[in-house]
Amino acid sequence: MESDSQGIKKAMVNIGTEFLSHLNSRDIKFAGISGSVSYQPNPRDDVDIFIISKSGRMWESIFRLLLRRRLTGMSDICLSLVMDESFASEYFAALSDKMIARDSVMVIPVIGEDYFLDLLNSSPFISSQFPGMFSGRKKIDLVPSRKTSLRNIIFFLLTAPLILLKAIVNNKIEQRSGGGFDIHIKLDSFYFDSLKYKRMREEFNAEGNRDELLHSDIQL
Repeated sequence: MESDSQGIKKAMVNIGTEFLSHLNSRDIKFAGISGSVSYQPNPRDDVDIFIISKSGRMWESIFRLLLRRRLTGMSDICLSLVMDESFASEYFAALSDKMIARDSVMVIPVIGEDYFLDLLNSSPFISSQFPGMFSGRKKIDLVPSRKTSLRNIIFFLLTAPLILLKAIVNNKIEQRSGGGFDIHIKLDSFYFDSLKYKRMREEFNAEGNRDELLHSDIQL
């Protein structure tokens, strides 16, 4: 018999999968569900989405995702982490954070699972921390060209200022209760790094094996 917690997780995964199933896959290398839903969510949690786009396509993808969320009224969807494939290759190659490594292997793939496994396997740190996950899987060098496009720049100029303005307002509200977050918005990557998550990472990396669930409290 399915437990209440399993039912909650299944329902939230279905929400994320339904949202991602309508993506323009030609621009997307990977799409998955991250954060607390990839562990064991609370019913009040957001459904965090992790996207890796093709190089030069990231901001058009973000624009389409935000538009779809607005039109469908799927307010529980949170774009917690978006990057293009060139940034992703460099990011995971240089990764040395135990908590981020654990979060990464817990992501629930919806689109591009093989690519994502190759990406994780290409990370020296992740493959050493979770060797059993990649046994028998050949390492592939993922070195996409770092490029942008006029379309990407246009969608960046249309979308990023609105995101930044809303983020600044939300950050002021969070800071009143002792929270807050750093805002990372570039042509090849976009995410919020909350103070809560930073503290959890520091504690986890110091202790090595904490089992607390991870999720962003920030929503676009």
